[in-house]
Amino acid sequence: MSAEVVTIIRNVRLSNGPAKFVLWLLADLANEAHQCAPSVASLSETTQFARRTVQNALARLESSGIVSIERRGRQTSVYTIHLDIAAQHVHHNGTRETGEHGER
Repeated sequence: MSAEVVTIIRNVRLSNGPAKFVLWLLADLANEAHQCAPSVASLSETTQFARRTVQNALARLESSGIVSIERRGRQTSVYTIHLDIAAQHVHHNGTRETGEHGER
């Protein structure tokens, strides 16, 4: 994970702790194109969250635009982290965290 990715992901403010943890894990697994393809089962095992919690976290990340998901049928989905959108969710001094859809 590059220093740029670490800085942005560390400072992203989400209203959901599991979503932040799943985002960290996706970033850790991602290649230079900010993509990875772990299974929900492996994300669940690594985070120790229930599969449903991981699925909900992924849905939150997708609805926020931080992560896009390419569903490939029976193969694992490909997750792409969009750092430009993640940067819009970064907490700056004097501002509150951004909600799921950008509302404050």
